[in-house]
Amino acid sequence: MSHFAQQFSPIGINLKLLAAIFMFVALLLAWRRLPESTPHPDVRVAATSPEWRRFAPRLRFPRGRAVASQFGLALFEGTFALFAQERLQYSPAQVGIAFVVCGGVMAIFQVPAATLLGAHWSAYAQVWSGLTLMALGTILLLAVSATPFVLASVAILALGAAMISPNLAALVSRGAGNRTGAARGAQGAANSLGQFAGPGVGGILFAWQTTAPYAFGSAFLFSVALLAAVQSRRLRIEQSDAD
Repeated sequence: MSHFAQQFSPIGINLKLLAAIFMFVALLLAWRRLPESTPHPDVRVAATSPEWRRFAPRLRFPRGRAVASQFGLALFEGTFALFAQERLQYSPAQVGIAFVVCGGVMAIFQVPAATLLGAHWSAYAQVWSGLTLMALGTILLLAVSATPFVLASVAILALGAAMISPNLAALVSRGAGNRTGAARGAQGAANSLGQFAGPGVGGILFAWQTTAPYAFGSAFLFSVALLAAVQSRRLRIEQSDAD
């Protein structure tokens, strides 16, 4: 067992085995609990039907922003341990604390953020605001060194990601008509694309220069947020007209 695993498993539990058990339990619960999402044959609509083609343009916005947000988050997750050890001289335990903060903020604030902000902001506005927060948290990692400020930067990034995810899901469900299953599948593929690209690009940039992943990631997220803000008004108008 690695030194990192020994630190976090003082009683000798095999963490990889424990993670595999949890994933298997999650699989069983999903299989038993989740309802069948395939519509009844009488209401199925082919993916090439006119109705589906009418809904498809509405899904470009959430798919594109899903790739961007997951790319930014995966870039952080894939390089932070190396960045923190080389630039901040963090121990594995301190790196673990930062990831706990990231995951905790996303888990705690995802639903409350969407619920409370939904009364005042549209889903489109929450998406571009979340991308802006992610960009801000990413660039702050290059400007701070004290642990409380580093954790605050990670929390800002995670809060932005927490704002984005439920609103993208809402936009997909709202725009897909009765083809929600197919649309959510495409959304999952978009998430996977971002998660795949983020660590790869981050690793290449980190090998070139330690600060490059976060400088690039922040600029990229700011650009996507700006584009989303410009597009959101037009998309809301088009969706209202179509409905």
